[in-house]
Amino acid sequence: MCDMTGYEHVFVPKTDLRFLSGEDHMTEYRFNTGQAVHMFCQSCGIKPLYQPRSHPDAWSVNLRCVQGNTLKAETRIAFDGQDWEGNIAALKEKT
Repeated sequence: MCDMTGYEHVFVPKTDLRFLSGEDHMTEYRFNTGQAVHMFCQSCGIKPLYQPRSHPDAWSVNLRCVQGNTLKAETRIAFDGQDWEGNIAALKEKT
């Protein structure tokens, strides 16, 4: 799934995420409700990952920030962010 910022979401269980480098350049930011944890690079400002409120046990990793051939998206789904609540509810019904 890709949004208008170019962020290509790949959900990874928290226990499976490993940094090869750059973790020390990350800084946390929380918007609005503070539930989602957004991680930004202190050097360039890009958001390589965040922990969304929709998936509390996973990180959404920006596939565009991952070194080639270290992560692969197996399933792609369309997601309408304008109806975020409705789309999340529909996804939860499928699981």
